[in-house]
Amino acid sequence: MKKTALLSLFLIFSVSFLFSQAITTQSGIPVTVLVQDTLINGCVQASNVTANNGAYGYFRNPGNPHFPFKSGIVMSTGAISAAAGPNTSTSSSGASPGSGSDPDLAALVSGANINDACVIEFDFIPASDSIVFNYIFGSEEFPEYANSSFNDVFGFFLSGPGINGPYTNNAINIALLPNNMPVTINNVHNYNYYYASPNSGQTSPGSYYGAVQFDGNTILLTARAEVQA
Repeated sequence: MKKTALLSLFLIFSVSFLFSQAITTQSGIPVTVLVQDTLINGCVQASNVTANNGAYGYFRNPGNPHFPFKSGIVMSTGAISAAAGPNTSTSSSGASPGSGSDPDLAALVSGANINDACVIEFDFIPASDSIVFNYIFGSEEFPEYANSSFNDVFGFFLSGPGINGPYTNNAINIALLPNNMPVTINNVHNYNYYYASPNSGQTSPGSYYGAVQFDGNTILLTARAEVQA
Protein backbone atom coordinates (compact mmCIF):
# COMPACT_ATOMS: atom_id res chain seq x y z
CA MET A 1 0.00 0.00 0.00
CA LYS A 2 1.08 3.58 -0.43
CA LYS A 3 2.67 5.65 2.26
CA THR A 4 4.44 8.95 2.25
CA ALA A 5 6.46 10.79 4.81
CA LEU A 6 7.49 14.41 4.46
CA LEU A 7 10.71 15.20 6.35
CA SER A 8 11.97 18.66 7.14
CA LEU A 9 14.08 20.52 9.65
CA PHE A 10 12.19 23.74 9.07
CA LEU A 11 9.76 24.96 11.71
CA ILE A 12 6.59 26.90 11.05
CA PHE A 13 7.38 30.26 9.48
CA SER A 14 5.43 33.30 10.68
CA VAL A 15 4.78 34.72 7.21
CA SER A 16 1.35 35.72 5.92
CA PHE A 17 0.06 34.81 2.45
CA LEU A 18 -3.13 35.75 0.67
CA PHE A 19 -4.17 32.29 -0.56
CA SER A 20 -3.39 28.60 -0.24
CA GLN A 21 -1.03 26.89 -2.66
CA ALA A 22 0.15 23.38 -3.36
CA ILE A 23 3.66 22.22 -2.65
CA THR A 24 5.95 21.64 -5.63
CA THR A 25 8.21 18.59 -5.97
CA GLN A 26 11.45 17.80 -7.75
CA SER A 27 12.90 14.35 -8.31
CA GLY A 28 16.28 13.36 -9.69
CA ILE A 29 18.31 15.16 -7.01
CA PRO A 30 21.15 12.98 -5.65
CA VAL A 31 20.27 11.64 -2.23
CA THR A 32 23.57 12.95 -0.84
CA VAL A 33 22.59 16.48 -1.81
CA LEU A 34 19.13 16.06 -0.30
CA VAL A 35 20.51 14.92 3.05
CA GLN A 36 23.48 17.27 3.33
CA ASP A 37 21.81 20.41 1.96
CA THR A 38 18.19 19.97 3.07
CA LEU A 39 17.75 17.52 5.92
CA ILE A 40 20.84 18.02 8.07
CA ASN A 41 21.23 21.17 10.12
CA GLY A 42 23.64 21.70 13.01
CA CYS A 43 25.66 18.51 12.40
CA VAL A 44 29.41 18.57 12.14
CA GLN A 45 29.41 15.98 9.38
CA ALA A 46 27.05 13.77 7.36
CA SER A 47 28.51 10.94 5.28
CA ASN A 48 27.85 7.51 3.77
CA VAL A 49 24.49 8.62 2.40
CA THR A 50 22.69 5.80 0.59
CA ALA A 51 19.17 5.01 -0.60
CA ASN A 52 17.32 2.03 -1.99
CA ASN A 53 15.33 2.30 -5.21
CA GLY A 54 12.34 3.85 -3.45
CA ALA A 55 10.93 7.22 -4.43
CA TYR A 56 12.37 10.34 -2.83
CA GLY A 57 12.93 13.97 -3.76
CA TYR A 58 12.69 17.61 -2.76
CA PHE A 59 9.58 19.62 -1.95
CA ARG A 60 8.98 23.34 -1.55
CA ASN A 61 6.02 25.26 -0.18
CA PRO A 62 5.53 28.32 -2.40
CA GLY A 63 3.24 30.05 0.05
CA ASN A 64 0.55 27.95 1.74
CA PRO A 65 0.21 29.36 5.28
CA HIS A 66 -1.51 26.17 6.49
CA PHE A 67 1.42 23.89 5.62
CA PRO A 68 4.10 23.96 8.34
CA PHE A 69 7.23 23.48 6.20
CA LYS A 70 8.97 25.81 3.78
CA SER A 71 10.89 22.98 2.13
CA GLY A 72 12.28 19.53 2.81
CA ILE A 73 12.52 15.92 1.66
CA VAL A 74 9.59 13.80 0.51
CA MET A 75 9.81 10.00 0.72
CA SER A 76 7.10 8.01 -1.02
CA THR A 77 5.95 4.58 -2.12
CA GLY A 78 4.68 6.12 -5.37
CA ALA A 79 5.64 8.94 -7.69
CA ILE A 80 7.08 12.03 -5.98
CA SER A 81 4.95 14.24 -8.20
CA ALA A 82 1.80 12.66 -6.72
CA ALA A 83 2.49 14.42 -3.43
CA ALA A 84 1.66 17.87 -4.80
CA GLY A 85 -1.86 19.18 -4.13
CA PRO A 86 -4.59 20.07 -4.42
CA ASN A 87 -6.43 16.94 -3.34
CA THR A 88 -8.19 16.04 -6.59
CA SER A 89 -8.23 12.25 -6.28
CA THR A 90 -8.73 9.53 -3.66
CA SER A 91 -6.26 7.19 -5.39
CA SER A 92 -3.44 9.25 -6.89
CA SER A 93 -0.09 7.62 -6.20
CA GLY A 94 1.77 7.07 -9.46
CA ALA A 95 3.85 4.08 -10.42
CA SER A 96 5.10 1.74 -7.73
CA PRO A 97 8.91 1.80 -7.38
CA GLY A 98 8.97 -1.95 -6.72
CA SER A 99 11.51 -1.43 -3.96
CA GLY A 100 10.44 -4.37 -1.84
CA SER A 101 10.42 -4.79 1.91
CA ASP A 102 12.37 -3.68 4.98
CA PRO A 103 12.72 -5.87 8.10
CA ASP A 104 12.60 -3.02 10.61
CA LEU A 105 9.42 -1.56 9.11
CA ALA A 106 7.89 -5.03 9.14
CA ALA A 107 8.73 -5.33 12.83
CA LEU A 108 6.73 -2.16 13.55
CA VAL A 109 3.58 -3.76 12.14
CA SER A 110 3.98 -7.25 13.65
CA GLY A 111 5.74 -8.85 10.71
CA ALA A 112 3.25 -7.74 8.04
CA ASN A 113 4.35 -7.75 4.41
CA ILE A 114 6.01 -4.49 3.39
CA ASN A 115 5.86 -3.31 -0.22
CA ASP A 116 7.55 -0.37 -1.97
CA ALA A 117 9.66 0.68 1.03
CA CYS A 118 11.61 3.92 0.64
CA VAL A 119 14.84 3.82 2.66
CA ILE A 120 17.45 6.57 3.11
CA GLU A 121 20.44 5.94 5.37
CA PHE A 122 23.31 8.17 6.47
CA ASP A 123 25.93 8.62 9.19
CA PHE A 124 26.28 11.89 11.05
CA ILE A 125 28.24 13.47 13.86
CA PRO A 126 25.96 15.69 15.97
CA ALA A 127 27.18 19.03 17.26
CA SER A 128 24.95 18.86 20.34
CA ASP A 129 23.49 16.25 22.69
CA SER A 130 20.13 15.95 20.92
CA ILE A 131 18.66 15.66 17.44
CA VAL A 132 15.22 16.78 16.22
CA PHE A 133 13.48 16.07 12.92
CA ASN A 134 9.99 17.38 12.13
CA TYR A 135 7.79 15.48 9.67
CA ILE A 136 4.28 14.71 8.42
CA PHE A 137 3.02 11.23 7.55
CA GLY A 138 0.37 11.17 4.83
CA SER A 139 -1.47 8.55 2.84
CA GLU A 140 -3.81 8.43 -0.11
CA GLU A 141 -5.39 5.40 1.53
CA PHE A 142 -6.38 7.12 4.74
CA PRO A 143 -8.88 6.85 6.30
CA GLU A 144 -10.64 4.30 4.08
CA TYR A 145 -8.12 1.52 4.78
CA ALA A 146 -7.70 2.17 8.50
CA ASN A 147 -8.02 -1.01 10.58
CA SER A 148 -8.07 -3.19 7.48
CA SER A 149 -5.51 -5.77 6.39
CA PHE A 150 -3.40 -2.89 5.03
CA ASN A 151 -1.46 -0.70 7.42
CA ASP A 152 1.01 1.88 6.08
CA VAL A 153 3.99 2.63 8.33
CA PHE A 154 6.90 5.04 8.78
CA GLY A 155 10.03 4.46 10.86
CA PHE A 156 13.04 6.59 11.80
CA PHE A 157 15.75 4.24 13.05
CA LEU A 158 18.69 5.66 15.00
CA SER A 159 21.80 3.74 16.01
CA GLY A 160 25.15 4.76 17.46
CA PRO A 161 27.13 5.20 20.70
CA GLY A 162 25.04 4.67 23.82
CA ILE A 163 22.03 3.37 21.88
CA ASN A 164 20.81 -0.19 22.37
CA GLY A 165 17.56 -1.05 20.64
CA PRO A 166 15.83 -4.04 19.00
CA TYR A 167 16.32 -3.05 15.35
CA THR A 168 19.18 -3.39 12.85
CA ASN A 169 22.53 -2.24 14.27
CA ASN A 170 20.88 -2.07 17.71
CA ALA A 171 18.82 0.89 16.55
CA ILE A 172 15.80 2.46 18.20
CA ASN A 173 12.78 3.85 16.37
CA ILE A 174 12.26 7.56 17.11
CA ALA A 175 9.28 8.00 14.76
CA LEU A 176 6.59 7.83 17.42
CA LEU A 177 3.18 9.37 17.94
CA PRO A 178 2.60 11.51 21.05
CA ASN A 179 1.37 8.36 22.84
CA ASN A 180 4.72 6.65 22.00
CA MET A 181 3.15 4.23 19.52
CA PRO A 182 4.69 3.64 16.05
CA VAL A 183 3.54 5.85 13.18
CA THR A 184 1.06 3.67 11.29
CA ILE A 185 -2.26 4.36 9.62
CA ASN A 186 -4.13 2.38 12.25
CA ASN A 187 -2.48 4.17 15.17
CA VAL A 188 -2.94 7.59 13.58
CA HIS A 189 -6.60 6.87 12.96
CA ASN A 190 -7.46 5.19 16.25
CA TYR A 191 -5.83 7.87 18.39
CA ASN A 192 -6.86 10.94 16.33
CA TYR A 193 -3.43 12.15 15.30
CA TYR A 194 -4.53 13.32 11.87
CA TYR A 195 -5.04 16.89 10.80
CA ALA A 196 -8.76 17.68 10.87
CA SER A 197 -11.22 15.29 9.24
CA PRO A 198 -9.91 13.77 5.99
CA ASN A 199 -12.16 14.05 2.96
CA SER A 200 -11.83 14.34 -0.79
CA GLY A 201 -12.28 18.12 -1.01
CA GLN A 202 -9.59 19.76 -3.11
CA THR A 203 -8.64 22.21 -0.37
CA SER A 204 -9.87 20.28 2.66
CA PRO A 205 -8.26 20.72 6.08
CA GLY A 206 -7.17 17.08 5.84
CA SER A 207 -4.90 17.94 2.90
CA TYR A 208 -3.50 21.03 4.64
CA TYR A 209 -5.87 23.13 2.58
CA GLY A 210 -4.68 21.85 -0.77
CA ALA A 211 -0.94 21.78 -0.08
CA VAL A 212 -0.75 18.02 -0.70
CA GLN A 213 -2.71 15.47 -2.69
CA PHE A 214 -3.13 12.92 0.08
CA ASP A 215 -6.55 12.39 1.61
CA GLY A 216 -5.25 12.17 5.17
CA ASN A 217 -2.19 13.61 6.88
CA THR A 218 -0.94 13.60 10.43
CA ILE A 219 -0.45 16.56 12.65
CA LEU A 220 3.10 17.88 12.74
CA LEU A 221 5.20 15.14 14.33
CA THR A 222 8.69 15.28 15.82
CA ALA A 223 11.36 12.59 15.98
CA ARG A 224 13.84 13.41 18.73
CA ALA A 225 16.56 11.64 20.68
CA GLU A 226 19.46 12.25 23.01
CA VAL A 227 22.80 11.51 21.41
CA GLN A 228 26.51 11.88 22.17
CA ALA A 229 27.92 15.12 20.74
